[in-house]
Amino acid sequence: MSITNIPDTWSVTEEEFESFKKRHSELPNVVFEDNADMIGSYLMFDPLGRWMVNKGGEKRFLPFDQLVRNGMESELEISRYYGRNAIYDW
Repeated sequence: MSITNIPDTWSVTEEEFESFKKRHSELPNVVFEDNADMIGSYLMFDPLGRWMVNKGGEKRFLPFDQLVRNGMESELEISRYYGRNAIYDW
């Protein structure tokens, strides 16, 4: 199943995000990632157990068994995950 242009009530503008970062910049262990950092670099699952893919600006939901069968590399951009230094030392 492919779902594109899903309304996203959680989205914020770039200006809102920059304002949030500025207000919280003094907090320890906070990692700020914008949309460009996150697209294609996260494994996300919805409450139904479907893998939510956000690759190339297109949001899709894939069955978990497809992830198992095809592997993460089929939809997740592994180099983007590691490229954003996603290994955090908490």
